[in-house]
Amino acid sequence: MSYQTIWKYNYPDKSIIAEDLANGIKPYVTVSAKGIANGLSDIPNDGADFGPDTMLNATDPSQIGSPYTQTSGIQEAVNYVLNSPLFSNGLPKIFLLQGNFIINDNATIWINNNPNSPPLNSPNGLYICGVSPALSVITKQNSLPSPIISFTNPNGYTPTGSLIGNTIFENFTVYYSGPASNATSGVTLANLSIPEQGGSLAVFKNLYAIAWDVNNTMLDISGHEDSIAEGLYVWNTGTGYNASITTPALKVNVVGGMINLYNIMVSGIDISVQNGSIINSTIGTSGGQGIVFRPSYNGSILNLQNTSFNGTLTRLITISPTTSGTTNSGQINLTNAWLSKTPTGNGDYMIETNANIPIIWNFAETTFWNNNTSYTLYLFDPNISTNDEYLNLYTHTMGNHGVILKTENSTSGTTAGAVSMKFITYLSIYKKLMIYLSGYENNTTTNQTINYPLPFSTSAIITGNNTGLTISASTTGITITSPNSTTAYSGIVIVEGY
Repeated sequence: MSYQTIWKYNYPDKSIIAEDLANGIKPYVTVSAKGIANGLSDIPNDGADFGPDTMLNATDPSQIGSPYTQTSGIQEAVNYVLNSPLFSNGLPKIFLLQGNFIINDNATIWINNNPNSPPLNSPNGLYICGVSPALSVITKQNSLPSPIISFTNPNGYTPTGSLIGNTIFENFTVYYSGPASNATSGVTLANLSIPEQGGSLAVFKNLYAIAWDVNNTMLDISGHEDSIAEGLYVWNTGTGYNASITTPALKVNVVGGMINLYNIMVSGIDISVQNGSIINSTIGTSGGQGIVFRPSYNGSILNLQNTSFNGTLTRLITISPTTSGTTNSGQINLTNAWLSKTPTGNGDYMIETNANIPIIWNFAETTFWNNNTSYTLYLFDPNISTNDEYLNLYTHTMGNHGVILKTENSTSGTTAGAVSMKFITYLSIYKKLMIYLSGYENNTTTNQTINYPLPFSTSAIITGNNTGLTISASTTGITITSPNSTTAYSGIVIVEGY
């Protein structure tokens, strides 16, 4: 058999035989990064269906030669599987073999490139996979005037959710290796934001999207309202902290749906979701942004389990309005999470709240860590008053190490000593505040009034007082009747209510 015959049927899966292929049984097509055109092989496309030797805009694997593909044959493979009758009854699959797939700087792999028919017209969607993120790499080398891979249609066709089936993207890397100065502002490296069809599912597994010091979204996996993402590594920061990076690298906009993100490592994530979970993950390594949460659905929930934040982030979590549509209330649950931050000065804070967006917080078993205890670090901006509720705030696995929570404050006594307040529970139906007096002294005739960190809603009463002082409580604070003496008082006061 001549090499012209062999190269057409050279599949990694050795169970596939030429007779099956000749009879139209074709489970997937292969794309090689090697070919005659780039000097890496002695046979066209190194035996794969598509590759560097593929003709530009080819519609069949047999079409090779000049003018050559601008996408190492990937675009032509997409066009082929989405329009071939061989895949009408199955999920069209493209297998990227081992190698570095060079994409022309001015080219983009358009997932829906057919201008004459709806995108992804195969009934079951599309499956693109590689050998592994380390071995199958799609690269732009010098500049980034357009995405490397994108669903956005260059022909003006507006997709609708009824047209798109299941989509799977697995085991490859999208990489921009050029200088940051050449990256066009706002260009998404990989736009895999694809609408869904009914109950179809999007799966993103073992995907890397990497560019150094590029202030853009690296990977957009919005669109599908029900998605699973595992093993994502999404990076738009350099080897050290870069405060100029303000755009989170990963974008997830699934307004009315659910998404689970497992074992991801991202320099920042912008998420708008009805119910989302980030599990066993790391946010903000080597600087970058933390999480921007946009509650897009009434009662939107974001769960973070066993997830840690890098200490050099400007903010760990930011609450922001949705980019379009209605912004709603939400809830954030942090379970066994590690919130770590290095303050840049006194009064810095971890979480950026929003006075117009009420959030319920649950910090069950969460550790708060101040990486520079010479500075005062707050959990929330103490200057912003919100309608938030704070749940289980003090069940830390470790001490807060110099982090001042929004539910605590400290005030000096009129003459000497200190009065420290800390909410144990702060719910709409029940609140409990502990007040600690240490060496308190007031040798004037003026009573001292101290406001709580957060107010009670309707009623507050003192249920315990062993300080020896006369103290009264309102819904906003306590008043200590002046003892008009040099006596120092210490003890605790308990205020409860709702």
